[in-house]
Amino acid sequence: QQCEAEQVHWWTGKDLQGLKACFKKELALFLKGSFVDPEHWYQRKFLHFQRNYAEVPGLLRLCNDEIDQINDMVNEHIDKVLSEGPSNWKELMGEGEEMLGPFLLCEPEEHKGFLRIPRPERAGTFGSKDPHKQLPKELSAKVEHALFQWWHGNVRAWVVNAEQDCFAFHFSQGLWGDSADHVEIKVVGKPARAAVHFLLPHSEPLETLASMADEHIIMKWQERSGRDEEYYGSWLLEVIDGHREKRIRQVISELKDIRCPMDADPQILRKIQELERTIFQHTGWMQMFDFRRLIDLKTQCRGITEQEGHRIKRKMEQFFPVKRFASCNEELGEGPEEEYLQDPTCRVLPAPEDQQLLAHMNCLEEAQVTVKLSWIKLWDCELRVEVLARVPKDYKRPYQLVRMKP
Repeated sequence: QQCEAEQVHWWTGKDLQGLKACFKKELALFLKGSFVDPEHWYQRKFLHFQRNYAEVPGLLRLCNDEIDQINDMVNEHIDKVLSEGPSNWKELMGEGEEMLGPFLLCEPEEHKGFLRIPRPERAGTFGSKDPHKQLPKELSAKVEHALFQWWHGNVRAWVVNAEQDCFAFHFSQGLWGDSADHVEIKVVGKPARAAVHFLLPHSEPLETLASMADEHIIMKWQERSGRDEEYYGSWLLEVIDGHREKRIRQVISELKDIRCPMDADPQILRKIQELERTIFQHTGWMQMFDFRRLIDLKTQCRGITEQEGHRIKRKMEQFFPVKRFASCNEELGEGPEEEYLQDPTCRVLPAPEDQQLLAHMNCLEEAQVTVKLSWIKLWDCELRVEVLARVPKDYKRPYQLVRMKP
C-alpha cells in the first residue's frame, strides 16, 4: 500500500539533483530576460515554476541554498564600497537586508498551490524609494554600481552556467516525462488589454492559434471600439530570426563600405546610391532589397571583382531565410529572405529552452527569435507570441488557460 501511495507523487523515481537542475534551468530562463533586449524577450514580473518543487522532500532546501549562494556574491561588492568610504557608511547601510532586500533574489514561495518567485528590482532604481532614498547621494550611487556589477557579472555568469546544466530534452523529461505534448502560449500586445494564455497540442495547426487569438483578443477589442463590422484580412504569423538578421546587416554594411571609382558610369553610381539609401532609411529593408543587384552594380563599376561579388553573395545566402511565416493566405510572395513554414503547427514555435544560450550570444544580447501574429489589413495590431513551456494536457496554472473547445 505504501508503494502504491508513493506512485501518485510526480517526483517518484526522479533524481533529487536532476530536479534541482530543472529548478535552476527554470530560474535561469526567467532571469535571462534581464540580459536580453526586451524587444526580443518579454520580461515577466513573476516566475511560476512548472512544478511545485516545495512538495519534494529535501528539494526546497537545496533550491534555497542556491538562491542564498547567488545573493551572497553581492557582499563582496558592497564590502568594497563600505571599506573605501567614510566610517559612518557601514552604520547607514545597517545589516543590508532592509536596504538591499528588494534588489536580491527572494526564496521561492507557495502561492495558490504553485511555487513562484518575483523578479528583483533593477539596480538603477536604488535610491529612489525609502529607506535607501535617505542615504547620501555618493553612497547611494556606489551601492547602485555595486548592485549593477553583481547583477551583470555574478548573476549573469550563474545564468550562463545554469542554463547549460540541463538541456531541453532532459528538462522536459525531468519534469513531465513523455506526457509533455502541449505548449502554453502567451499572446500579448496591441490591442490586447492583458496577456492571454492558450494551451494547445504541439501538433495543432497555427491556424487554430490565430483563430483563438482572433476570438479572445481581436473580436473583443473590435466590440469595445465599435469596429465589429470591420474586415481585417488574412492572419499572418512570422517567426523572425534576429541572429540571422543581424549577420545579414553586417554583410550589407560591409558591402556599403565598398566604394566605386569616381570615373565609373554616373548612371550606375546613381542607382547604387538610391539602392543604398533605400536600405538604410526604411525599417522594412528586407522586403524591398535585392542585394544581388547591388553586388552586380558594384561589380560593373569595378568596385569589386566578380570573384569578390560571388563570395559576398555566398556569405549572405547562408543566413537566409531570416523570416519564416504561416498564413491562411497561400499566395503571399516568397523571397530569398523569407519563406512559408514547412510545418505550420505549434511545434515550430520556439520555447525558452530553444532560444540561443547566453553563453553563445554576443555582448549586445540581442540575437533572439521573435514571433509575431498580425492581420494583413489591421494596421494598428501586432501581437507577440511566446511559448512559455512544453507541458501535458492537464497542465494547470494560477491564472486562466484558454483551451480548445471540445
